[in-house]
Amino acid sequence: MYYRNDTQHEPYPLTMPGCTPSCPLTKFTELVASVIPQDWSTECKITGRHQVLRIVLAVAFFLVSGVLLVLLFTLIRHGPCWQRESYRSV
Repeated sequence: MYYRNDTQHEPYPLTMPGCTPSCPLTKFTELVASVIPQDWSTECKITGRHQVLRIVLAVAFFLVSGVLLVLLFTLIRHGPCWQRESYRSV
């Protein structure tokens, strides 16, 4: 097992506690078994609070996107007119 913290340096060799530097896969899986979820659907379930936050963020994103699109359309549509008016008044 190796750890790369910086792309400018080669990866650092890591030795898992309870294993040798060339740890066999079976031993590695035994050592990390306690931190791997057994029931993914229960342990990774999104709560109602997270769902509300997702909805609020999605609505905010669409509102901001809509406002930016309207501003962009206004600038594209009317921007050249503003420039023409300034040339006519000269």
